[in-house]
Amino acid sequence: MQFAVKKLTRSDLTFFEYQFRRQNAGNQKSIKLDATVFAEQMFPYVRRTIAVQPLQFLVTLAIHGPGQRRSPDHKTRMITAASKYQKYWHLNGETVPDPEDDPTRYHALAAGDLAAFAFEECRFLPVLVSIVMVLLSQAEHADAQVLCDLMVFLAGRRMALLPAETLAAICEASSALHPIQSVSASR
Repeated sequence: MQFAVKKLTRSDLTFFEYQFRRQNAGNQKSIKLDATVFAEQMFPYVRRTIAVQPLQFLVTLAIHGPGQRRSPDHKTRMITAASKYQKYWHLNGETVPDPEDDPTRYHALAAGDLAAFAFEECRFLPVLVSIVMVLLSQAEHADAQVLCDLMVFLAGRRMALLPAETLAAICEASSALHPIQSVSASR
């Protein structure tokens, strides 16, 4: 597994149906993945193939958090290149609605919150990518320590690879019930 962390922007929040209706952030409906992290560091085969044809990948996505005690929300989405220049890739598709059994799950998310990702490692051009995403909200007391540790790690960057050792240290300092453990367990 490869790990990354991303600071969410207002436009990233539009990936979630409630936030899309609430935010006045355009019509994006996706989370931007920085090409330096996604295409060059995590999936270098993407860059070699993209010159021939635009690519998109089917994604199985398990969303954990924000906070604790929430079951994973499983979705199927796509990752696509944002433009022919591939500066950004988008995790997109339909917006993600709040689960029926948790009707306010994504309501407290705000710009500056984080998403921690575990991407299935792939040595060749991926066709299907499995992703575990943990949402960390400033509004959730249970997320405070992990959010703080990841903010320190990001040090002002918008998105970065998260070394397994750093993730392990963050998990060790967190509650055993925190969903960041599910990202670490993906290793």
